[in-house]
Amino acid sequence: MKKIRLSVLTIMIGTFLSKVLGLLRDVILAANFGANTVSDAYLISTTIPSLIVGAIATAILSTYIPVLNSALKENEEAAEQFNNTAISFSLIIVTMLVLIFFMVPDFIVSLFVIGFSDSSLDLVVNMTKITIFMSYFLVLISIFSSYLQNQNLFKATSFNGLIFNSISILGILLSARYNAIIMAYTFVIGYIIATIHLFYQAYKCGLRIKLNFDYKNKYIKKLLILTLPVILNSVVWDVNVMIDKTLTSTIGAGYVSGLNYSFKIINVATDIIAVSIATFIFPKISKFFQLNDSEKLLKIFKNSMNLVILLLIPIAFAIFEFAEPIVKILFMRGNFNEFALNITTNSLKLYVILLPCTGINIIIYKYFNAIELNNIPAKNALVSVIFNIILNLIFIKYFGYKGVIMATVISTWIASLMIMYKLKINKIPREVFFMWIKTLSKSLIASFISINIGSFIFNCNFIVNSMFFNLLLSGIIFLVIYLCLLILLGLKINDVLI
Repeated sequence: MKKIRLSVLTIMIGTFLSKVLGLLRDVILAANFGANTVSDAYLISTTIPSLIVGAIATAILSTYIPVLNSALKENEEAAEQFNNTAISFSLIIVTMLVLIFFMVPDFIVSLFVIGFSDSSLDLVVNMTKITIFMSYFLVLISIFSSYLQNQNLFKATSFNGLIFNSISILGILLSARYNAIIMAYTFVIGYIIATIHLFYQAYKCGLRIKLNFDYKNKYIKKLLILTLPVILNSVVWDVNVMIDKTLTSTIGAGYVSGLNYSFKIINVATDIIAVSIATFIFPKISKFFQLNDSEKLLKIFKNSMNLVILLLIPIAFAIFEFAEPIVKILFMRGNFNEFALNITTNSLKLYVILLPCTGINIIIYKYFNAIELNNIPAKNALVSVIFNIILNLIFIKYFGYKGVIMATVISTWIASLMIMYKLKINKIPREVFFMWIKTLSKSLIASFISINIGSFIFNCNFIVNSMFFNLLLSGIIFLVIYLCLLILLGLKINDVLI
């Protein structure tokens, strides 16, 4: 049990440090470029490669471990052949996608930047012609990360983001002094070095790469069958992101950056809590599923859901209440002006509403991936994105950039309700749902009381002329009161141990 807690803590610490450094990267980008055409161009050029091959990378992270465990049940040689074949075919697919991009780069980029001028469009195209090569390393990172996680080696994968973000920060600083295009080069270099680091760790654990194009490999066929729904799921969400950013770019310069900065804050909380927990439980659930141990599988799943609820609800309350000071502390310097502050603060207050359901979705999706029911998350995502597109087209006319966020929030909550229903009809006992509802109720009550006390402390301004330390003091008091209230409300520790 002590080893399990240490593994989860390691993932969370590594993810926290990586995300904090990633947030620092955005802080430095905002300070040097503000919310303008250059920052928009950089953010879009780094998003496009992820959209092009992100579906493959996400599919690998969601299906590689269950298939690898199936191969390992046969023998080590079968697992090694599967690894080599998976790497080989992934690189071929990425090469095809990169070639397609270079055939029509202007057309592909124009899909993302409807509202950009010709000069701004040229900047995005030039940057993307460089950043597109990160596609190879994104896929390799997914494979190496999955390989290590399946061996319960989470340290290397959790801290890997520190490498990439450090190099990206250096690139932004150099770009501010010399040329904006430098950011694109360092973006790719960061992925290269991060990939080398993971490969070295996997190599020490026995991974050997020998290209193998055996399309008859039965585990590759199984991977393909499991992957297709996940790719559909990812493509649907990528199209969703593309539509959001495209519509936002029509409003004016700076809005894409403002929404991006606020969403990154939400992502930090989501990744530290939900993604870290999902990363840990995914190999466990997969192995329990292969061993037909439904009792252990259900216990780790229901407890991880409880833990996510108890952690993300108070974080959502805190971010909403302290949105403006958080944005000021993180971004209010250099070229980040009042215009950018207003956009980012308002966006953050709206985005935070989807924080709890996003975390819940992540855990449930991983559960279905682990038990090889990948079609359920895919269908769920498709319906959600259809809602988002329809709501986007309606809301943007009346609410501008806020309408884009409102559409995302509503469609995400719809996705949560639908996926919970799928759990109900897939043999999750009714008492488990009652447990989650009780946990949610306790968290909401404790968060509401605690945040009001924390807000009062912050407004008293005990530490004069120091917004950061006043916020820190308020946050600590908020957390202590929240934990005490949970104990008074009868929280059982066994219900959150994973």
